[in-house]
Amino acid sequence: MKRGTALAGLLLLSAATAANAAVSEADLQQLQQKLEQALNRIDQLEQRLAAVDATQPAASTAPAGAVVSAQAPAPAPAAVAAAPADQVASTAAKAEPSAWTDRIRIEGDFRYRFQNDDKGDPIDESRDRNRIRARPLIIATLDDELQVGFGLATGENNDPVSTMQTLGDGGSDKEVTIDLAYFDWTGIEDTSIRGGRFKNTFLVVGGSQLQWDSDWRPEGTDIAWNNGTFFAQGAGVYLESDSNQDNEEFSYILQTGAMGKLGPLALTGGVGYTDIGAADKPCFYNQSSSVPGASNLCQR
Repeated sequence: MKRGTALAGLLLLSAATAANAAVSEADLQQLQQKLEQALNRIDQLEQRLAAVDATQPAASTAPAGAVVSAQAPAPAPAAVAAAPADQVASTAAKAEPSAWTDRIRIEGDFRYRFQNDDKGDPIDESRDRNRIRARPLIIATLDDELQVGFGLATGENNDPVSTMQTLGDGGSDKEVTIDLAYFDWTGIEDTSIRGGRFKNTFLVVGGSQLQWDSDWRPEGTDIAWNNGTFFAQGAGVYLESDSNQDNEEFSYILQTGAMGKLGPLALTGGVGYTDIGAADKPCFYNQSSSVPGASNLCQR
């Protein structure tokens, strides 16, 4: 609103009032003072808006409903077009280096161990060894439902339940093997489907290794479902997948159960079934090569 327009409105109001003789001179003066105060307030608001406009970037636009002073200079069209493009390019440049890092995760562990095997047999002497283990792992998130992992480990490749490497041998190079290589798809609610060589995630009561060694890596496919109360998991594991081998074997592992609370106690109960048809077959790995004098150790 301009001051001249407001004054014209005041004159019209005065004329209409005089013609009707319905308002006293004192009332008219009081109304005129209030209008003057309102006009002064409008002037102050216009000055503040002009000052704010002067500090805004050339490409910025006023929000809907804002009153912009007519005195503020309009930005050049070229500047309006260039500024957003520069901002988009700058944002993309900042986001580009972190795009792949947001999808890649690196994990790993290292162990140094002095190992004493006291067999308690005067004929079979005890054994002392210094051993190391290193296991780096890279996990890539391809999308919200699919991950792939690839991990290496120190250790000899003829032991399926250990990646420890014994120090010595004149400081010679140590072996590195594939520890993990898998995909993990979670496109079904509460379900994980994996394939390849992956970690064993079956429930182990109390950390007991009665059935599985903690370093055992199943090779095959695995389906696990868990809704927080009930769970079920099944895996098909290759002990030998090469049909040219005499001891080709595909085994099955099933497990199901439930979890709950009884007062302060957290309880888990379940049942499992394992089918490994390895009876009357030779050992599926050549352990004898790493144990002196154990040429027939793997025969069962």
